[in-house]
Amino acid sequence: MFEFSNYVDISSSVGAFTNNVSVYYYEPKFTTFVAVCAKNQVNLVQWDAKMGHIKTDIYQIKEKDDDAPEIVIQAKLVAPTDRNLPVLVITTLLHVRIYDIKTQKVLLSIMPETPKPVPLNDDDDSEELPPVIELYHISRGITCVDNTILIGKHNGAITVVQCSDTNVALKNPLTAHDYPIVALATCAYDHITVSADVNGSVNVWSRNLQKVTKRISTGLCISALNILRKHALCGTFQGQILLFSIQTGELVAEVTAHAREVSAISVAPESAYMLTASYDGTICIWKLHTRRPEAFNVEFRHCEKLENQMITGAHFLNGRGNGFAVTAYDYSRIAIFRIGRKLAA
Repeated sequence: MFEFSNYVDISSSVGAFTNNVSVYYYEPKFTTFVAVCAKNQVNLVQWDAKMGHIKTDIYQIKEKDDDAPEIVIQAKLVAPTDRNLPVLVITTLLHVRIYDIKTQKVLLSIMPETPKPVPLNDDDDSEELPPVIELYHISRGITCVDNTILIGKHNGAITVVQCSDTNVALKNPLTAHDYPIVALATCAYDHITVSADVNGSVNVWSRNLQKVTKRISTGLCISALNILRKHALCGTFQGQILLFSIQTGELVAEVTAHAREVSAISVAPESAYMLTASYDGTICIWKLHTRRPEAFNVEFRHCEKLENQMITGAHFLNGRGNGFAVTAYDYSRIAIFRIGRKLAA
């Protein structure tokens, strides 16, 4: 079904964090944008329909020129409806930054306030320890709803950024989780957003993000999240894929897909394809059958094995799902797979 097409080289080795590749297909220009996280930088690669011209922009992540580079956690291309081109959201151990991909200028930089450490008093004989000072404020999970960018935080809150064609502004955060956010996902067709935390709780949000319409307790540690055909797709550290109905909260399917942690879940809404990738070096393609009166079904379609590679990210190239990009830890390249052409009889 799918076959290897080509490699696209990048300037630095891919980082170890999961879900570290993001793809946006800009249909008016038939241009594909791919953002890949390295340890201290993000490579933004773009190419045309024939891949005749490949351009790479490097986002070196540090506050000042003389500062040490920051460790990148995640990067995602999101498309607010009021902007012509997508923006690039990058989270690090210290910052959240939003970039204009055309000019590479920082549209917004968010740095959480770190409380000052409490000095120890040598004369104090009490056994009470001073409060723990959090050195890092990890933000993880990025999505976009209309003109609102959402970014998960280490304390369970969700950062809200409102975008327009000329302005980007920080708004009040959403608070519905008690544990660190691990992933966020939005279905642009159904206008449904889901969020998941490290405790295994999945929240389904209304379109205006004013309330949680359904709370799902999975009871498992979630490593990846997406949404397709009104079903929340949850990947676990045991390699399972759990599919929950966002309307009833019911577990409708459980797939033992991989031998190790699920590192990415991507969807192609136009074809109802689901892509799952794992540290075990495999990428699997599935098709969801959700049309009634037929029973709900998850059909296996294809599998690719990358020998001796720990896959950290994978993403469909467009909404049709006729190709996908894969990244692996410590490799300085993107592997491209496309649906093979049928040979004439």
